[in-house]
Amino acid sequence: MMLEHRFQPPRNSTTLVVVFSHARIPSGKFGLERLFAGTQHACLFVNHVGSGWYLDQEAAIDRLIDTAQHDVKPSRLIYYGASMGAYGALITGLRRQDGEIYAFGPELDIGGPGTQSLEALGQRPHQAPDVTRLLAQDLPFRTHVFFGLYDWVDAYGYDMIRRLPPHEHLNVYGLKSPHSSHDHLYTINIVRRIIKSFNRDIELILKEKNISCEMGRSDLEMFVQLGQSLQDPTLLPGKIKENSQEKLAYRHPGHALLWAEAKARIGTFESALAVLDYWQQLFGTDTELRSCPKRWRKSFPLLEIDILRRADRLDDAVQSLNALVARYPVCERVRETAAALSVSLS
Repeated sequence: MMLEHRFQPPRNSTTLVVVFSHARIPSGKFGLERLFAGTQHACLFVNHVGSGWYLDQEAAIDRLIDTAQHDVKPSRLIYYGASMGAYGALITGLRRQDGEIYAFGPELDIGGPGTQSLEALGQRPHQAPDVTRLLAQDLPFRTHVFFGLYDWVDAYGYDMIRRLPPHEHLNVYGLKSPHSSHDHLYTINIVRRIIKSFNRDIELILKEKNISCEMGRSDLEMFVQLGQSLQDPTLLPGKIKENSQEKLAYRHPGHALLWAEAKARIGTFESALAVLDYWQQLFGTDTELRSCPKRWRKSFPLLEIDILRRADRLDDAVQSLNALVARYPVCERVRETAAALSVSLS
């Protein structure tokens, strides 16, 4: 794993934005570079090639930032990133304490069960910065952290930060969005409004788009606990028997995905399929849900097909696959699903 960078000179701005790439960006490329190419800011793009989550890169990152600051002498420094990049922005900005932070969907439990960082790193790192501890210190600059509350890992991070003592410079936003909240906010024209000057009232922008998500403590805990439980393949039926779980599944699409998988594991296929069908019907009529990233919406029919296979309803699975292909772009997951059903996609 290696650290790569590219510098974009400023055009008409005294702001330097350090943009941390998200995971799986290949060597020579940088996450969000096309987005920031349209801004006036000086930008330092950083990519930890191989998806190393910017661990043990403090000295190299500091050298890059210090050089960029020396060259452009900015009046304002901003750390920015999504997913893995959000974690890089947080651990760097909180450590250096010299700039504002915009972090979209950071994982706080690096290498924990169900996380993308575990998938990339293979194990929990021995020494990863404790973001919640860093956020509990005095914050000299504004720190904005966004979480998609349709994702249980994001919801866990949101809950952890919300438990911290309030601080005037710490702003945490829960969104009606999956983990890919940055993509979602870009689609509905929030991201471009934020990065143009980094002076917009974020709460107001989110309110205008009705994208803020409010979850009660009990619902939030129920959602996270089910997500954590499903990381154990020996999930006990007792984990999902409560009537409140089903009620939440029909109010919260992220919980619906978890609840459907849990019900399928104990052979209650019809209940699992019913809740997935409910949300897929809403995707066709609800404009807010339809603005969510396609790859997340696609997870509903993909899970439906998988459950139909487990229920030995292969003809229905093929029918659902055909409906999926007619509605969404074909990706590798769809091709793998088709191959498992011995279906050839033209």
